[in-house]
Amino acid sequence: MSGPLRKLTAEIDRRRRGLLNGYDVEDLHQLRVNIRRLRVFLARFDGEAARDLRREWGRLMRFSNDARDWDTFVLFAQEALTSGHFEALYPVLARHQQAGQKLALEVVRSNDWEEHAARWHIFLETAPEFGLSDFETAIGAARKRIGKAWGRAYEQDDQRSWHKLRITIKALRYLLDTHPHAERDHRELIAVCKALQTDLGNWHDTVVHGELLGELIEAGALEDEILHVAEKLSAAQRDTGAQCLARVHETMAEIDITRAR
Repeated sequence: MSGPLRKLTAEIDRRRRGLLNGYDVEDLHQLRVNIRRLRVFLARFDGEAARDLRREWGRLMRFSNDARDWDTFVLFAQEALTSGHFEALYPVLARHQQAGQKLALEVVRSNDWEEHAARWHIFLETAPEFGLSDFETAIGAARKRIGKAWGRAYEQDDQRSWHKLRITIKALRYLLDTHPHAERDHRELIAVCKALQTDLGNWHDTVVHGELLGELIEAGALEDEILHVAEKLSAAQRDTGAQCLARVHETMAEIDITRAR
């Protein structure tokens, strides 16, 4: 497994170096994506050392959650609102966005991160290889998990079940992203995963953004004269979320990605 793990580690290190020079939205996003990819592979390992490292990667990544949530919230608001309405709301959003970004930078610059990275590189020295048969076994298992998650989401149609489906599809996508012959062997599966991941990711963003907006309103952070802007944004979030889930239903009806070959 050391091949894909080393590639992911190199990309994490590269994105971290970028952040050490100053905050960049895409660097943070790709740092988080590659940590998630890495954690998918670590889940295939037995042993307490691998489990501890997987937990620690997850803990470090959680410190950047606020930055990512506010980054995407600001972008959604900018796209959903008129320029005048966005400019009226932005100062409030910006304060929270900047606080989240500051925390994310503090973590990637911390001794905590340095110590974890040192332990991780030692672990890499003894990590086993991950061959094609291992990839195919993992992909088959991931597709079965998607089948179960899709069944629950279809029947229950609640946030928890849709979120679980999103996580299972992301796990499959991360395996495919590092498959040495993905375009040759799984081209159609990759295309479907991309479509589903985009729609479920955008749906999830609207849920998180709605929660953030609700917290601002409840805390009295919005002046009365811009509450109508918040209402417009909330309506846009609800509409976007519903459209995303409708497209997920359409995609899942078109092709069955839940069965291993």
